[in-house]
Amino acid sequence: MTSEATAPWPGASSSDKRILALASLFGIEFSIDWIQEVSKAKATTMLMTLEKACREKLLKRKELGIFYFPDQKIRARMNTLIPQEQKEQLRRQIAGFMINEVFDSDQAMMVAADQLIHVSNDLEGCKIL
Repeated sequence: MTSEATAPWPGASSSDKRILALASLFGIEFSIDWIQEVSKAKATTMLMTLEKACREKLLKRKELGIFYFPDQKIRARMNTLIPQEQKEQLRRQIAGFMINEVFDSDQAMMVAADQLIHVSNDLEGCKIL
């Protein structure tokens, strides 16, 4: 267990940390819509969290609704907040969402493939990879 001083985003609420931990699963950049789909958090809660993370320089806004972690070490530390057994379930959920909801986007397919590479796959998952 990490101490508060060395934990990613010391002083943040568990809800804020969960949102950024989920964001850390998406790789280089992510859409607020993707985080909302996975987290089921209210839009206002997510916006407040992402804005706070930007103010504290944990995230940067690339464009409207698109964010990224400028420091991949912070992203990796946020990722450690998700228990390993939950990561596979979340990765499958993310891949399914990206495939089913935004299939026409090359970026969505790359995100789906990035998720599927971390889990055991059925025939459909292997085809995507």
